[in-house]
Amino acid sequence: MKKHSLALAFALIGMGIGGFFVANSSNPSIAIVIACACFGAFVGYFVAGLLAQHSPLQSVFRELGDMRGMSLEQITAKAGMYSSSRPCKIAGTDNEDGVLYVWSDDKYSLTLLFDTNGKCLGVNKEERL
Repeated sequence: MKKHSLALAFALIGMGIGGFFVANSSNPSIAIVIACACFGAFVGYFVAGLLAQHSPLQSVFRELGDMRGMSLEQITAKAGMYSSSRPCKIAGTDNEDGVLYVWSDDKYSLTLLFDTNGKCLGVNKEERL
């Protein structure tokens, strides 16, 4: 969401600059305003990409790759201890029990679903904060 806000801000600045050029031009054209707004949006997304910082926790999980079938011990050995856990029912089964484990820091959160044998079934939820 932050990158879209930054792009919108730069697009509005671009529109203002384009409006200034049109107002002070002997041959005014709305195309100048549109072009400046598009250029401003491009610059906004570019700046947002430069400002984006990845979480070290996200990098660890990216290195782990597909974690399906891995044990909780294997994952905690690389990613550290989880932040929280809670029991759940596994969808698509006959109400088998499962556990959701959450790893999070101030920029990233990942929730993994495990079966009762402690094997990872996959990612339940992933988000950048």
